[in-house]
Amino acid sequence: KNFNLTSSGIRWDVDSIVSGFSFSQDIGTGDVAGDLMLNLKNRDYRLAIEIKKLDLNIFQQYLRDLTNYGTFSAILDAKLKSTGNLDSVSNVNASGNLNLSNFHFGKTLTNDYLSFDKLILSISQLCPRQNIFSFDSISLWKPYFKYEKYDQLDNLQTMFGKGGSNIDSVKASQFNLILEIADYIKEIT
Repeated sequence: KNFNLTSSGIRWDVDSIVSGFSFSQDIGTGDVAGDLMLNLKNRDYRLAIEIKKLDLNIFQQYLRDLTNYGTFSAILDAKLKSTGNLDSVSNVNASGNLNLSNFHFGKTLTNDYLSFDKLILSISQLCPRQNIFSFDSISLWKPYFKYEKYDQLDNLQTMFGKGGSNIDSVKASQFNLILEIADYIKEIT
């Protein structure tokens, strides 16, 4: 909600569009604002984005497809700058900070399998094309992981299917944002 977009527009003698944007999350909390420059000829871009207290509950619907049960919650704060090209995943050069807080994933809202208070990634430079993965710091506060072994399976296989079968069936049949993000990170690294 509260979506705002400003743009220089498309001109006949200029290859690039410069725009600013901002919006708030409708369900939950969070604000996103940024500036984007896109060259229409070569598809190079420059992006500066700031995310404040974004509730990541949107991912809950995609986790339901992957798991037999489970709940998820987290808050994202980020301030990133990136340049790259839309045609090449590895042609990105990024820096900034990511802060994930109040992360909970588990059987129910009160029974976590994985949780932490805060995860902060401070990125000096991330440039896969040049094999530069320079992180200033990675900090994790109060991590928690619960593993339960049952007669036949464990808690993770009960949730995701034996040998991750739920994940394989979702990959084969439908779009899933979590799997798309995981594939993108895998391709970058």
